[in-house]
Amino acid sequence: MKITTICKVIVLGTLSCTTYASNLTKSSPQQACNAMAKVGLITNGWKNRYEDSYGCSSPYKDIGNAYPLPNNLAFYAEGNSSKVDKVKIVLNFNDTSNTKNAYAELQKAAALLVTEFTGSAITQALKTAIASRSNISTTINNASVTVEKIDWPSGGYEIQVIIH
Repeated sequence: MKITTICKVIVLGTLSCTTYASNLTKSSPQQACNAMAKVGLITNGWKNRYEDSYGCSSPYKDIGNAYPLPNNLAFYAEGNSSKVDKVKIVLNFNDTSNTKNAYAELQKAAALLVTEFTGSAITQALKTAIASRSNISTTINNASVTVEKIDWPSGGYEIQVIIH
């Protein structure tokens, strides 16, 4: 089990750190990078980003056709040369007037992400957090699962579902 510490700078420069114990059911790069293909999130394969930081990501999957940017969904996996220790899906809400289909796609992708990387079905609490745009952190089969909403200054926002 790998221990990961994530730090964020909160308002007024306060530093907040959280430590996660990674216990993903799919930790091989090849398995992880292919895990979300069922929902159209196909990655470019495991790549060295810098030093001992590796990852894969899917191109944005557009949901709708708003101009200039539709809502879109992407998948990311991160780790070292031989093991994945973090995966996430990110839904960017660029067109906040049209969210119904975007939420449906996010719920479907989140359910697959949780099943593939924890070995269990998504919980009702996670589904509710996604639908209500609420932040939550829980543990499923020793993996940390977080739903986080991030507001943008432009008026849009993103919702991330992260598993460590």
